[in-house]
Amino acid sequence: MPRPLSSWTLGSRLVLIAASGMMASLVVSGLAMYNAAKAEDQVMLDQRLGQMGVVMLGFVEHELTERPGVSLSDATPPIDAGNASTLYQFQVWSHDGRLQLRSANSRTDQPLMPLDKLGFQTTKVGAVSLRTYALAGANNAFVVQVAENVENRTIEVATVTLRYLWFLLLPFALLFVATWLLLRQAMRSINSIAGQLTMRNPMDVSRLRVECPPTEVLPILLSMDSLFERMGQALNAERRFTSMAAHEMKTPLAGIRAQAQLAAGAENLGEAREALAALIVGVDRSAHLLDQLLDIARIETLTQSGELSLRPVDLASLVHDVSEDLAPLAATRSVLVTTDLQVRRVHGHGFGLYLALRNLMVNAIRYGHEHGRVHISVRQQDADVVLYVDDSGQGIAPQDRQKAFERFNRLGLQHADGVGLGLSIVLMVVELHSARIQLLDSPLGGLRVQITFDEPAENAAQMSPQPQPILA
Repeated sequence: MPRPLSSWTLGSRLVLIAASGMMASLVVSGLAMYNAAKAEDQVMLDQRLGQMGVVMLGFVEHELTERPGVSLSDATPPIDAGNASTLYQFQVWSHDGRLQLRSANSRTDQPLMPLDKLGFQTTKVGAVSLRTYALAGANNAFVVQVAENVENRTIEVATVTLRYLWFLLLPFALLFVATWLLLRQAMRSINSIAGQLTMRNPMDVSRLRVECPPTEVLPILLSMDSLFERMGQALNAERRFTSMAAHEMKTPLAGIRAQAQLAAGAENLGEAREALAALIVGVDRSAHLLDQLLDIARIETLTQSGELSLRPVDLASLVHDVSEDLAPLAATRSVLVTTDLQVRRVHGHGFGLYLALRNLMVNAIRYGHEHGRVHISVRQQDADVVLYVDDSGQGIAPQDRQKAFERFNRLGLQHADGVGLGLSIVLMVVELHSARIQLLDSPLGGLRVQITFDEPAENAAQMSPQPQPILA
């Protein structure tokens, strides 16, 4: 099922995040500016309001000085204060609570603040909030009250803040454009990866070519390169197996065809039976070859997958399973199989050790003498665990022992049943376990295969040191 297309892109999401961050910064800075300006202007405007009150007090006292015979009550309200009346309103009250003087925008029925209060105070006259200031004249003969609309103050502070924000919009716009351009440039590497993957041949497992990728994209790029490398190894192993199988199966298949033709053209029953017997041998050899080729493919898969897990393997159970599988072969040649497992467990890969031991026992039984012996032993030597497989056969000459590990090298045994892959499979398993293998002379008179595991054995029970017969 194809993966559904996403409705958003990484670039647009990053631009949206950047834009949201910038807008949030602009709003927060605007609020901070507004609060700072409001606090600062509160002090400044109170000073200005106080100065206005002092001016009004001086005006009233001047009028009384100029006309000493006239009382304050003779003045005629209201007074037009000119431009000041658009920002301020004032009242002058006598000591007995009578309104003596007021601005044109001031009320007549209510003082701007309680007459017994002096200094600054915020009051509410009707639905209007006022910031007021009161001060007394000489001998407390009158009280001057000056007020400013609080809403006008807020509008003034807001105007200053908006001008500040408008001034910030230009650098924020430039920062947004720069962010968008940088993100666009950073996304080129992702677009390059996507383009290469879209146009890539399915068999192309080469590394991706991306110039100067950002650090955030580098882990994805390295992971993909590692994936392609493992895919290349798997493809190479598959190609090698296919080539090997195609090449090596030609000869036995040709022999099977020839024997079938002989059986079909036999002139008597004896010739037909002889041809059919040879045909069965050819089929068995082909099946054996195919089994070993598949074993090689499975071991190569374990080697290249990078997922090899070494766990405690029960050698007694492993030897028993292999012996049961090879019981018919051992019985056919009357070979006695004995064991001496002084170490019962070893760390390794169960399937790999099974293949190695099976191939060693097959070789020991098949190439040994009839009525011979095969002895399997495991011992602890210092920090190592050593596996021995001994047989009583004819062995391998010292000069040919290294060649015995080569694939399809049967050491000149043209009429043997094997195909020359057994020891090469054993070598692959040994290398898989980072162990060592040696071909030596056996105390039984034939070949000894010695495998040394560097990893120490798990603490395990000792087996009886006396040889135990498994098969006869």
